[in-house]
Amino acid sequence: MWHFQFFGWELKCLKYRYLTCRWMPLLRSPSELSCANITTCDPLPTIECDEMWSFVENKENKQWIWLALDTKTREIVGVYVGARSRESAKKLWKSLPPVYRQCAVFYTDFWEAYNTVIPKKRHKPVGKETGKTNHIERLNNTLRQRISRLVRKTLSFSKKLENHIGAIWYFVHYYNKCLSG
Repeated sequence: MWHFQFFGWELKCLKYRYLTCRWMPLLRSPSELSCANITTCDPLPTIECDEMWSFVENKENKQWIWLALDTKTREIVGVYVGARSRESAKKLWKSLPPVYRQCAVFYTDFWEAYNTVIPKKRHKPVGKETGKTNHIERLNNTLRQRISRLVRKTLSFSKKLENHIGAIWYFVHYYNKCLSG
């Protein structure tokens, strides 16, 4: 595999039976996502967190997509794909840029894993009827509409976990780029 970079684009060349080259936009790492506009903790940024289920290969192999959304910029600032467990909630927490972990207020549902990870002073568990998590719920619907492998009853599904995570990350980067551009 060869890599060439040019003004924010990357040429990936893979050699299978023949040489295949494709220009792709350079994707940012999760730690670089959208924290450039926050410099202090006043006013406090607001984050909405939620998880949605998907599957890889068969419906018994559930994979939960953990998401964190900045309510002001509407950017996805944290993503993790894994089980619906406390360890996965910790990994979502680690995927957030440090400035959000230090000073943001988090609105979540009442899932118990959030209580153990998010500091109690800044964690606000709320029900869907309050409207405090409506942006992240809408994002879940957008994900299901735009990524065919996340549709509940579908013939399109991931056979490998790496492909599943790759499709989700590709959408996240594209979504954030469209918001900033």
